[in-house]
Amino acid sequence: MAGSGTENDYMERSIEEKVSYIYEALQNTPFLGDCRNRLKNELKKQLHAMENDDGMFEINLTFMMQRLGITQSIKNVVMDVHAKATSQRQDHRKRMLTTERKEPMDVIESARTQWNASTKLAFMKYCSEVNVTYAVEATSYVPCTGARFLYSSDDFLLALQQIKPTNRADHDMIDNWSTIKPLLYTKSTEEIQKRYVELGPTHAQFGLDEDIPNILGEYVYINNKNKIGDKVLNNGTVLNARQYAKTGCPINIRPHIWRQALNVVVNAEKLALFEQLQAMTQQIHMATDDIYLLDVQQTTDSSDYFPFEDHLRCVMLAFSRDATIPKQAVSTIDDPILATLKDGTQLNVPPSGVYPISGLVMFAAPLCYLYNDPAHVYFIFREMYCRYWCQLYSISSKPNSILGLCKSFETVIVRTIPNVVYHLVQHGIAPIAIAFPWIQSGFSGILEIDQVLLLWDRVIGYDSLEVLAIFAAALFTFRSQDLLLVLKAEDVKDLFSVALEIQVLPILQQFLFPFYD
Repeated sequence: MAGSGTENDYMERSIEEKVSYIYEALQNTPFLGDCRNRLKNELKKQLHAMENDDGMFEINLTFMMQRLGITQSIKNVVMDVHAKATSQRQDHRKRMLTTERKEPMDVIESARTQWNASTKLAFMKYCSEVNVTYAVEATSYVPCTGARFLYSSDDFLLALQQIKPTNRADHDMIDNWSTIKPLLYTKSTEEIQKRYVELGPTHAQFGLDEDIPNILGEYVYINNKNKIGDKVLNNGTVLNARQYAKTGCPINIRPHIWRQALNVVVNAEKLALFEQLQAMTQQIHMATDDIYLLDVQQTTDSSDYFPFEDHLRCVMLAFSRDATIPKQAVSTIDDPILATLKDGTQLNVPPSGVYPISGLVMFAAPLCYLYNDPAHVYFIFREMYCRYWCQLYSISSKPNSILGLCKSFETVIVRTIPNVVYHLVQHGIAPIAIAFPWIQSGFSGILEIDQVLLLWDRVIGYDSLEVLAIFAAALFTFRSQDLLLVLKAEDVKDLFSVALEIQVLPILQQFLFPFYD
């Protein structure tokens, strides 16, 4: 196997160098030997069958490899090695977060630093208000529910809107309708359509076409979709699972497709880790626990999630104790507070570096409908948080960050329905103020659970949060005629209060690939 240095710069290498790396990786496994032996045995059979034949001896090795399934096996193994090398490089970069400068824009880096400092200060103020220590032995503390959250989504949106580039004059602000001022790149309509071509009407979608029979009354699509899904699971590759998820996952195989696409394996080692995290919650009580439990309580007040209260309580408290999260997350995690116990032991509060925020548990709650075991819920939630959701709570100029998604939303609706945007702005209504809670929550709690999972299929399939901003813009476009009649922000919120009733795929597909005006 190539050395770690080769793995770390894998993505910077040429095609020829990547091929050499993959070939070297395969040489150190029994795979090539197995393929060679299968071909050798097949050739022996062919030779034995042709011993008495005086004709020309001719064998098509390419056809033979395809017939034996060797060609597809090689493709699968190559994709696995490629995905692993890419993942290893990402892991290496995550380990370097403390020493390398991630944010290229000084003004955004400054805003991120200020926001993280204010969050930490808000937590310290909260502890002072409720008279609770940062951490204490659990035996000397009676658990309770927190009094409030550290900040609201409105506070965070305001912090994003206050970021103003220092190298632009006021009269230079050509995008006056946008409340997000940094000049961040947003895709054109053509680029978006090219990126999400699998969501077009020429591709059948789970969430749209599964209930439509053919002229004989047969449900051919869902049967074929399930068969392809079984093949994807048998192949076991990340890239195949993601490609499959782009057009949606049937309910019966979604848990397995997501595990494969996220490259999550819940083995004995993982189960032991989850038990260890749970044990830590029983040994040490942290001031963040009460606020995490407040979020769990508010979520499980809903009839959709109250049966999962115990699972969600275990998952969220274990999440708060997981010190590996700062190393795995693609965004910079907040600085925890260093606490000291009575015996002098020092520890970070919370160890995960993730301060409890309103709505965080809503990223774990829908997973309870996919996995019965809280350990499985936990590891899928942790992977999705580190890969996706952490970017919704961190200030960055990256495309998948909440700042970039807000910019994309505002740009797309100005491009698509400028008359509606103009009308709303004239009446003091900022569209992003309406859409921000949708995007930041990943639409969990906004849409019905089945529709949330269908939307998250596409998040996982495209390995991107951009589809959240696009769907938010699609909702505004869908309600564009009604929006021209509203005069107050409260009216806009009332108009969208029925969003729970909508179907994701028809609206998203019509917005991306309009077939009528």
